[in-house]
Amino acid sequence: MLLSQLIPACRLASEGGWITLEEEAQFQALILDLAGKIRRRGGIQFRLSNWWAMEAAPLAWLGALYPYLPDAESWLAEARDAFYWLLVHGTYADGGFWEMSPNYHVVTLTYLYHIAEALLRTGCRLMYEDLCGRRLWEMAEFLKSVAVSPGSLPAFEDSGRAMPPEIILALAKRFDDGELLYHAREAFKNAGREPGAWTLFVPVPPPQPAEPRRASEVLGPSGKLILRSSCRNLAFVFDFGAPGGWHGHRDKLSFEAWWRDTCLVPDAGCYDYEEALHWDWFKTAAAHNTVTLGDEDRIPTRGRLLYFEEGHSFVTAALTAQINERVVHRRELTLSDRTLLIDDFVEGVPEGERIVWRMNSLAPVHIDGKTARFERGRIVTSVTAVTEEVEISVERVPLITDDPAKPGEIVEGWQLRISRAADEVAARILVRMDFGW
Repeated sequence: MLLSQLIPACRLASEGGWITLEEEAQFQALILDLAGKIRRRGGIQFRLSNWWAMEAAPLAWLGALYPYLPDAESWLAEARDAFYWLLVHGTYADGGFWEMSPNYHVVTLTYLYHIAEALLRTGCRLMYEDLCGRRLWEMAEFLKSVAVSPGSLPAFEDSGRAMPPEIILALAKRFDDGELLYHAREAFKNAGREPGAWTLFVPVPPPQPAEPRRASEVLGPSGKLILRSSCRNLAFVFDFGAPGGWHGHRDKLSFEAWWRDTCLVPDAGCYDYEEALHWDWFKTAAAHNTVTLGDEDRIPTRGRLLYFEEGHSFVTAALTAQINERVVHRRELTLSDRTLLIDDFVEGVPEGERIVWRMNSLAPVHIDGKTARFERGRIVTSVTAVTEEVEISVERVPLITDDPAKPGEIVEGWQLRISRAADEVAARILVRMDFGW
């Protein structure tokens, strides 16, 4: 992974006179050895995954910066092949990458950018021309849409919330995009570091930063619904997209809620793949802000958008997805300035079986009758069960922290659960969420 940065860094250090000829020779020997290992592994076995981009990017840099090496042309050809295939066959029309994880979307975009940046050194303007150039730009646009907080991403599927600032800065400069630069600056601030030498990798001036002022929107092909309040302080992102392959979670119709830079309702997140807790909890439906049949998991499936309408001071939408082969979940949403109504219908449920409405919190949740409250930052969130004959409870659950200084760390969180028994093969839970500041 580091080769894509090490190779151009070695060239910059050599051109700047910062390393000796002997040190440069040692670096080149190391780089060539690692590149040989990549080719022997055969990245083609990971075709259409983020791995293919990751393994093709250093080959592009080698071919571009060391054209006198015998394999330079074949390296460049392999990199171009990966670039075209991943962008044409691996992305949706709205720029989303098929693996559906925002984190792996950024990983893939990072190495596709590295391929395009390397090929610029050969006079090949892949990032600006034809279909693939547009697709690369659309992948960056996708990030701007789902980044409901500047410099942060929703932790859907196998994903963290941190937006890697270096690649966002590079794309902002190459695409002359002030909104991307704003995200990059916030991401650097969140990470607690400065751009430093990274600015040397893209030798063009940055644009003027432009604060995001986006309205509600639908990314239909990728299955993301973003609701923003009229005051633009509150933002919600819902996931109704495809399962996302190996990196997918059982999270259909789940959501995250943000107030500016504060995550009010978090996705559980992604844990260590080698730990059982990742598979037994974090990937399951019970860990997400959705509806389940008791503690039963949901099937991997794609949801649908039923409608989306935006008025002067409100926005309303409806989504649907299968819970299992016989049970359908429909979630209707209406957002005004400080209130979100979530109306959940579950059809095809065996009579008497309980459905459970779930919502995670990184702050303690307190119940008073049919209303639950929690406070994060200076925002007080109230969740009221409007439906009669429901049971409300709070359980302690493991969540991934949203602290950018501790990525991937488990913290003790709280999950609000509102449940009721199905009546005549259907059940409804209507919830009102109010936000005060």
